[in-house]
Amino acid sequence: MAKFIRRYESTIYGKYRIAYLKYGVLIGLAISLYVLICGTIGHPIQTPDNYGTEAVMLWGIFLSTYLYRNSLPEKLVSLKELMLLGIGMGVVASVVYGLILWMYTSVLFPDWVNIFIESRISVMPDASESEEAKIAVDAVRNYSA
Repeated sequence: MAKFIRRYESTIYGKYRIAYLKYGVLIGLAISLYVLICGTIGHPIQTPDNYGTEAVMLWGIFLSTYLYRNSLPEKLVSLKELMLLGIGMGVVASVVYGLILWMYTSVLFPDWVNIFIESRISVMPDASESEEAKIAVDAVRNYSA
């Protein structure tokens, strides 16, 4: 299996691992900045993942793969390599965003977890409808990250 994966690793077209880290960290910071800007203008996000954060990641990956391709000497890279580059950047960006979100909710703004909890409860069935719904709402209310 290692030979199969290694067969497609290319050193001709650039250094992918550095691009994963560099662009992934930048995309993760851009997503975090988007979340902070939304909070400061009075529209805090209600869930850690939403269409806005996904759009920032998507455009960040597109822009980063474009910049990476243009930084190569002959601008020669296959679609498969760009897709692997996008996946790697997405994983690194998600980890960076998760760490910043964890720091933000545990240190700077611990009430944000309560916003997530209330948002989750607002889409759940009413607790007065059934015993199962009451147990589910109580489980969400008593959850601590």
